[in-house]
Amino acid sequence: MQTPVKTSGSVDKSIRKEVSHYVVTSHPPGGVLCSVKCNFMSPDSQDVVIAKSRRLEIRQFKEVEEGDNQGMEHDAEQEQFLSPFPIVLTVPINGSVNMMRAFHIPTHPLAFIFLLTDDDQYAVISYDPTNAASDPNNPYPIRTHLSDSLQGEAWNVLGK
Repeated sequence: MQTPVKTSGSVDKSIRKEVSHYVVTSHPPGGVLCSVKCNFMSPDSQDVVIAKSRRLEIRQFKEVEEGDNQGMEHDAEQEQFLSPFPIVLTVPINGSVNMMRAFHIPTHPLAFIFLLTDDDQYAVISYDPTNAASDPNNPYPIRTHLSDSLQGEAWNVLGK
């Protein structure tokens, strides 16, 4: 067995080996940027739309009666269905959301959401389950009603 020879406080270069590690998180970032409570998915639902990093999470409050899960063994996959606040939909967003507001239009039963990203892009979206079936390029049941940038010529005139 070869023992390292110390020369002026360092280990012999023939024995010294460097090791590097590569660390990756296995889940997307979870920091909440902003959230709104509204009737996003149905007129009778209590939904919370949460902006995280570059995605929206829609959670729906469901009342769970006390006898529903007593004495039952369940795994992590079933946990989502037994949770009183499960994630029902996750939608990617192009940009990091800075501001989000829910609003209602009297002729529409569901809420609309106004989003503003860190790149001054805005969008007005709503839940539309028929959108995913009718548009093969969009697999999400979200309809974008309006989107544009706040950096155009018209916005530069405001405030002058």
